[in-house]
Amino acid sequence: MADNDQGAGMEITPWLVLGLIAGGFLMQKYSIAIGIERPDEGPLDQELVRVFMLLGPFAMFTWIGYQLSQEARREKITWATYWTTTFGIATATFTLLGIAGIGDIFNT
Repeated sequence: MADNDQGAGMEITPWLVLGLIAGGFLMQKYSIAIGIERPDEGPLDQELVRVFMLLGPFAMFTWIGYQLSQEARREKITWATYWTTTFGIATATFTLLGIAGIGDIFNT
């Protein structure tokens, strides 16, 4: 049991990265849409919206990853199902955000 709990955070790491990418992309798109080029240019309410756009997807992806890893550790789903779900959710999210490739992330 101790060996199983020791690597408990490793299953969530991909979800953290995916959440940061999605949140950063969403925040950058919002900043471009409202015309903010530098972080200190906008009023406080717009800055709060930008922060929530960054942290919202991060929190949601982390929560989803935590729930799925708990289910896999309890053996209610297989690890293959865990990874298939991870890539399926990431693909759907990035498609909805308009990210078709790695170049879209860096060209924004």
